[in-house]
Amino acid sequence: GAVVLWWLMLDYNHDAEARFLPGWLSAADAVLGAFACLALWARRRWPLAVALVLVPAGAVSNTAFGALMTVVLNLGLRVPWRRA
Repeated sequence: GAVVLWWLMLDYNHDAEARFLPGWLSAADAVLGAFACLALWARRRWPLAVALVLVPAGAVSNTAFGALMTVVLNLGLRVPWRRA
């Protein structure tokens, strides 16, 4: 079910953004979104590293947004405050 919804969203975004984005960025959007979802598996063990990798990916990818918000919330919950 989730794969079908992702495919429909990808097809819809491709049609809507075709006028504004170059083709390579539309293709990279899908790859970065899939990578962001796969990176959720590593977020508990390395929360800071995953966040540092996904924040730049989220800057150029619409499909990585949900995974990025999960990683940022997880970063706030799992990384302790350090003394200055």
